[in-house]
Amino acid sequence: MAAPDREPQSNADREHLRQQLILQHLLVKTLRRQPRLIPLLVVGLVAAHVLLPSLARSGGSNPTLPVILAFGHLDHAIRAGQWWRLLSSWVLHQGSFHLFGNILFLLVLGRPVEAAWGPARTWLICLGAGLAGSLLALNAHTPIMVGASGVIMGLCGATIALGIRLWPRLSGPLRGALVYGPVAFLLLRLTFDGLFGEVEHLNPQAHQGGALAGFVLGMVLHPQLPGLGARRMRRGWTRLAVAASSFVFAVALGQALGHLRHPVRLPSVVTQEVTVGGQKLVLPAGLQRGLLRRGQCVGEDTNVDWALQTGRTVCFPLEPFGMLLLDRRDRLLTLDVNDLAAMRAADQTGRLVQSEPSVMLYPLGENLLWLLQAPDPALRWHASALIPLLPPPGSAIVRSPPLLGRWLLPWQIALALAVDAPLPEAIDLGDGVQLLIGDNAALQDPRGRDVVPLAMAGRARQFMRLQPGVMAYPLPTDRLAVLLGPDSRLDDFAARLLPNLPPSIIPPPPSLAAWLDWLATPLGLPSPATPAFK
Repeated sequence: MAAPDREPQSNADREHLRQQLILQHLLVKTLRRQPRLIPLLVVGLVAAHVLLPSLARSGGSNPTLPVILAFGHLDHAIRAGQWWRLLSSWVLHQGSFHLFGNILFLLVLGRPVEAAWGPARTWLICLGAGLAGSLLALNAHTPIMVGASGVIMGLCGATIALGIRLWPRLSGPLRGALVYGPVAFLLLRLTFDGLFGEVEHLNPQAHQGGALAGFVLGMVLHPQLPGLGARRMRRGWTRLAVAASSFVFAVALGQALGHLRHPVRLPSVVTQEVTVGGQKLVLPAGLQRGLLRRGQCVGEDTNVDWALQTGRTVCFPLEPFGMLLLDRRDRLLTLDVNDLAAMRAADQTGRLVQSEPSVMLYPLGENLLWLLQAPDPALRWHASALIPLLPPPGSAIVRSPPLLGRWLLPWQIALALAVDAPLPEAIDLGDGVQLLIGDNAALQDPRGRDVVPLAMAGRARQFMRLQPGVMAYPLPTDRLAVLLGPDSRLDDFAARLLPNLPPSIIPPPPSLAAWLDWLATPLGLPSPATPAFK
């Protein structure tokens, strides 16, 4: 009786061993297949990274930023109804290093998943994992997010699901490749997110959502491995699901492309009215209100009146990029010609006006200023959202400031004009700029090279450039005002100095020889004249 009992047991062991060897042979053979979907995904990610910035045609310093603003996972935009960002965000990456890292993991983790489920079901796993990661990331209130990390974690979860489903039939090496390795990678990824998520601006919720969705889909969808005895499902519903999901994904990309050259509308800020130094201001409510320290906004509920009275800059961080500053004008700006023109334009139009790249401003009262800092593509977003903060047009006072606060300057100029000294009177204006006032004979080019530009200056009633670092302005009583200094500062000082000078005179018309001599200089022709100013 014992022998017949041992014989079936022995046959069962041999059959189990044979089935396991067959399975391992089929798995190894299947995993060696060349994938079809994964290379297409890699090509698509690289093409999006290379081609989309050129489609945006941005002239800014960061051509990728307009694409991120159109395709990226913007929390406020998604909640406002822009659903396509849940799908379009994972085709973009912040930089080449981010892209190539995700491509590497996509090739490593995507190959066994596509070998087990085929390209159609693998596409469903990728799309489901990316969508789940984007949905779960909404709970983190991350201002902006891009990247295919949710898809990568979904492939990792699907690989773990495959290993669990085939666990009884797997050998040690296959268990390590399909279970132990992906689990270790998943744990390391989640640990890194927990330790460095805030520093590296990561979104652990997107990774967790992608891994969970990939695992669930891997347990629900049946692997297409031959000889495993798995239930072969009809392909009709799979094709329908792939077609429907591909159509939705294509619509999402089309919506994002449509917004590539159009700014996203931000919700208008909620306002509150406060009194600062006897002046009523409208401040944004619900935003962090801190102090600007070393380029960072520190603090959460700063007293604006106290901050401005003590010479501190109040800051309001703006999502996804940017910062709004409030302070005195002389602390935020150099108050040059461009700044004054921008403030006057803003006060006339009632809107923030751009004064330089990445900067917009709006004057308040006599000496305060709103200053908006953001990348150029995002300036339009914030400018439209911050309109409720702006007072009505014409409510600010914009004056040219005294030249470096020198209230004695008019008296110094009058004294220099009254004194008949052999040497010109020099007045230091600061920033390496000097004003010389003296006789024409002492200051002009002895060869007559300055006759033409001085005649033009007299007729235009403004300073005229004689040569690099030198500008001149003719004065009554055969006098001349000359500015010496860096070219980058001369135009600003000339515009601010004119109100302190008497009206210019109109010199006599230059002679033909003076015109020819003046025209010969830019052409490099020989001329006996030599510059008078060194």
